Amino acid sequence: MKNLKSYILIAMVAVLFSSCAKNLSVNFQTNSENTGSIVIALTAPLKGSVLTVDDKLLVDKEFVKKITIKNVPVGDHDVNFSSDSWQYQTNVNEKFKIKTEKEKESAKIVTRPPYSTGYYVLWGGEIIADIIFIIFVLPHN
Repeated sequence: MKNLKSYILIAMVAVLFSSCAKNLSVNFQTNSENTGSIVIALTAPLKGSVLTVDDKLLVDKEFVKKITIKNVPVGDHDVNFSSDSWQYQTNVNEKFKIKTEKEKESAKIVTRPPYSTGYYVLWGGEIIADIIFIIFVLPHN
């Protein structure tokens, strides 16, 4: 039974710290002639991410690490990146212009805000619930 308890504890910790954030790659258009790419690099994964380029919705409420937009026509573009998850102290709302050049990548770094108090309370509650489960619910020898 001690092995079973250890395996359950390992499984709980793995689930707690797992991440499903994606490195997304999207096409702005199908035509690839005279285009470049835009890369939005995040300092940490962000939940609820929304991205528009020239008012065209490309990402809608995704959990992302990095976004690459391919086949963006050469020139200046208006980019709006936002994230409104309750997990962070503030919402992200980055609006910027970015210039693309033929067959080159243009990049922008977006910083994730600190976690909110509610996030830490929920996270701590989950750890306490896991400990209580292990101590009181699992059979003891």
